[in-house]
Amino acid sequence: MQNKLTGLLVTLAAILATGCAAVVQPSYQQPPTVVNPGKVVYVSLSAAPDIKTDDEDYSNSMTEFKSELTQKFSESLPGTNLAFSPPPAGSNLGEQLNITVTDFNYVSGAGRFWGGIFAGHAKLQVHVVITDLKDGKQLDDASFGTSSSNGEGVFGATTSRQLDSVSSAIVRLFGGQVPSTSTQ
Repeated sequence: MQNKLTGLLVTLAAILATGCAAVVQPSYQQPPTVVNPGKVVYVSLSAAPDIKTDDEDYSNSMTEFKSELTQKFSESLPGTNLAFSPPPAGSNLGEQLNITVTDFNYVSGAGRFWGGIFAGHAKLQVHVVITDLKDGKQLDDASFGTSSSNGEGVFGATTSRQLDSVSSAIVRLFGGQVPSTSTQ
């Protein structure tokens, strides 16, 4: 009997600790365009004026976001190099990826575990524009967002899960095959 109770408690703890993945809600202003892999992608990451960029949680989250993007690009699109810098003057090779964070609210895994819905809504909304440096043509314009809801309680998404989901959605714009981690 005690073994069954211990097993049940361990299972419950594992479920509470892992929770659910973030569900990304894409919004395309044009149909997604597959961008040719094997090039350099120059990434510009910025925030809307109302986002508190001097906040440590935001800063750490954007570092994690860059890491997620780099990992997913290298795994899904071998040969495509990310550069988190502006393209060199006069460069016409590769693509420019402009990512603007339009809504952000940080919720940690520990906060979600201990506070459930009282930890607040984790939010991440980004606007993505991909431009071909060769001719300046806009290849894609999309928005991605994810937000936890009250009904999810301790199972609600955390910022880390949202960063993972949104970075996967961005890589898919480039034709990358990233396994979906979201649940519906």
